[in-house]
Amino acid sequence: MSALPRSQSVSVSRSRDRRRERGFTFIEILIVMGIISVLVGGVIVAMQIWNKKGPEFATTQVVAKAQSMIHAWKSKFETYPPTDVKNLPKFTGFGEPVKGSINRTNTGIEALVQALGYPGFKSDASWGDNELGNTDEDRLDKAIVTSGIPDLREIIDAWGNPLVYFHSADYASADSSPHIYRLGNEPSDFYAPGDEVEAAPHRDADGQFRNANTFQIYSMGPDGQPNTEDDMGNWTK
Repeated sequence: MSALPRSQSVSVSRSRDRRRERGFTFIEILIVMGIISVLVGGVIVAMQIWNKKGPEFATTQVVAKAQSMIHAWKSKFETYPPTDVKNLPKFTGFGEPVKGSINRTNTGIEALVQALGYPGFKSDASWGDNELGNTDEDRLDKAIVTSGIPDLREIIDAWGNPLVYFHSADYASADSSPHIYRLGNEPSDFYAPGDEVEAAPHRDADGQFRNANTFQIYSMGPDGQPNTEDDMGNWTK
């Protein structure tokens, strides 16, 4: 192929330079801005979904971990952990009676934490700092049934509120006289930090206690109110 004459070559080069120098057209800028807007909108929607579903997912994981540890505890002691911390020595067959005054707030989940921390029980699972709390700030007179920890801590959900726990043997009494649970200090649109609520065992659509012969453990959900539709428990799939 023969080369272009010099004058034509210079003309073609200048034409290409002009195309490079002209920059983006107004239409091209609008297209780019539209693409950016779509991407930003997608990120905002994803963040909104995560802000709503993220805590729910984290809470279901905590409930599932507790449920697994409870079943392991039953394999060790042939019964499920008690609802009352004072019954732990009787349930395990070890240790002195638990002495001292213990408030009746958060009693079920506190008993469960004590049971799962009992020196005679070994579990592969462990609790993170964000999974344990002490919303009512109480403690035993001395650490009798735990591995050196007198604080009566609770397993908490993603909203900082204690999970609710009942042994099936206590369903009827807790149903007629609901247990008091104190909420955490996280801000919420549904309740004031530190509010106290009455929690009872859940019933199914036929009015029968769920998990009639085992146990119930559940989160009160984002509204912080027990026995409502947003509760997340070991009966949910």
